Amino acid sequence: FEDQIASIGTLLPNLNADGLKKLGDDILNIARKTSTPIDQLTKSFYDLISAGETKESSLSMIKSIDKLSITGLGSLTEATDIQLAAMRNFKSSFNSSDEAANALFKTVKYGVTTVQKLSESFSANAGFAGDLGITGQEFLSSIAAITTSKMPTSQAEIGIGSMANAIAKTTEHRNKILFSIFKKIGVNSGQELIKKNGGLLPALMKIKEVAKKAGINMQSVFGEKRASNAFMKLTS
Repeated sequence: FEDQIASIGTLLPNLNADGLKKLGDDILNIARKTSTPIDQLTKSFYDLISAGETKESSLSMIKSIDKLSITGLGSLTEATDIQLAAMRNFKSSFNSSDEAANALFKTVKYGVTTVQKLSESFSANAGFAGDLGITGQEFLSSIAAITTSKMPTSQAEIGIGSMANAIAKTTEHRNKILFSIFKKIGVNSGQELIKKNGGLLPALMKIKEVAKKAGINMQSVFGEKRASNAFMKLTS
């Protein structure tokens, strides 16, 4: 434990010896209130500091992450990874670590998944969704919805990420079928599509409506199997 605290100290050069001792005491106090081993809590704290969190925010986050890992059936490392990814990619969606942890727990509760399964393909695909302007709540509720159809969590995350990436990168010269749907809807970009329709699901339903009227095969809208599967699951 002392060695781990010393390692954390290398990331907090402005923290003197007394401050480092108090930090160790704070982590020990957290450890007394949970069944999670102290070495795991300390490693999680180190990872949070490494990711750019402050000492104060990390002490707060480690409590919500610990609760998420226990209730969501995953390790502390897995819970740390997905909570950091959620807060990094959906900055405007979550005002606190507790909000992010609660949203992730609801994904486990209402979907057919766990924290361990969420961690498999979460980070990169959350990035695609966030770049498109999808909220954290929409991304997580979409994962929950798709997993209830017996699709594995990792495939659901990859499907949503692939779909978001396809929408974001659609232009007149890339995915002409989807771009023709954009024009019929009255938008020129994926970000505009999400904003105009008030979110991911309404935008997908609008794509489906326009494609159906135009006689376009739904499977050809995205031109990519994983994205098409996610689209069909969410709009069925």
